[in-house]
Amino acid sequence: MLPSKITLSAVDPTDLKQVSGHTDFKLFVPHYNKQHWKLEIKDPSPIDTSNPITLVRLHYFDPAGHDLWFRIEQHSAYDYNLKKTQISVDMSGTRDNKLDEYEEEFKFDDSGEAISINGVIARYTPGHNHSAGGHLRWIQDETYIDIDSSRLSKYDMIELAKTMQPTKNR
Repeated sequence: MLPSKITLSAVDPTDLKQVSGHTDFKLFVPHYNKQHWKLEIKDPSPIDTSNPITLVRLHYFDPAGHDLWFRIEQHSAYDYNLKKTQISVDMSGTRDNKLDEYEEEFKFDDSGEAISINGVIARYTPGHNHSAGGHLRWIQDETYIDIDSSRLSKYDMIELAKTMQPTKNR
């Protein structure tokens, strides 16, 4: 259950403004008024505004900053390449293990339960234990948004998603 309002106590608010002013997509943040959270900008880290920012990961912690409650990942829904890593392990020991890095064009995963978020169809996939959490993802104003949590209920994730609004710098 989400307890009073989102605050940016772990992040300098100017950092969030700086990031949102340099993304190549519209950045959304929750305005859920039921929890005091500590926000950490996980990516980009460090913040480099000399090039467009193509991916943002926001981590929201409990007020003490100890327990991660949810993550929000965002990037352009179109013309975005995911960076992936593949590890090949030779179990016989006759060859070296390989680490291959490659890019793959982003494609929205439309599996999971369809849920309406402010008139947009989102997809919800439950977490492994099916009691709390999971992934809630959708495309809004050409931005891919993915909320991931192992602590919030499906209902709380949906309510949180409904409060997502673009930052004022875009």
